[in-house]
Amino acid sequence: MGGSLWQLAQIGHVRFQAGMASYNAIYSSFAALPIFLVWIYVSWVTVLLGGEVAHAQQVVGLHRKLVLFHPTTHRQLESLALRAMLAIAARFRERAGPWKVADLADSLGVAPISLQETLESLHAARLVALGREGREQTVLLGRDAERIHISDIVAALRDGHEEPDDVEEVALGALERLDQAAAQSDANCTLAALLDTNRVSEGQATPR
Repeated sequence: MGGSLWQLAQIGHVRFQAGMASYNAIYSSFAALPIFLVWIYVSWVTVLLGGEVAHAQQVVGLHRKLVLFHPTTHRQLESLALRAMLAIAARFRERAGPWKVADLADSLGVAPISLQETLESLHAARLVALGREGREQTVLLGRDAERIHISDIVAALRDGHEEPDDVEEVALGALERLDQAAAQSDANCTLAALLDTNRVSEGQATPR
């Protein structure tokens, strides 16, 4: 794109310069100076435009994922965190080594930047461990899946967000009691149990 536009601009510059020959008799070489400056400007515009097109072509897939799924609500963040933890636990159980963050984001259908923030919250809660493999960032379970409950994942997303000073004790106490009830619920299973349930469901859905 940049090369084609530059070639067209060069053709226009040459033709315009030839048409200015009659002015050279009056203004001498000063007539060519403004045209030369415009030519430099147009040349760099075509180069930069070509660079923009090349960059857009390289990141179009990432931009599409970012537009299609970028968690904006807390429920979407919880869903993304749980899906990521299930994928990480499944990889750990299969002894397939750590996930590359880019590959994990691709398997979940999200942009790496959206997943990165969630993984950092999970890492701060010691539910996952972040590392590096060359220039690629990797992630694996921080502890046994039998010791990770759904409530732990949800709580990890809340850590680091302090309550404002003007929160009433009545409201805060009500929320804490709600969290305690959810933690004691039978639905608050471990990550390993949820992974087993997911595998059973997939097996029943698969025709024999």
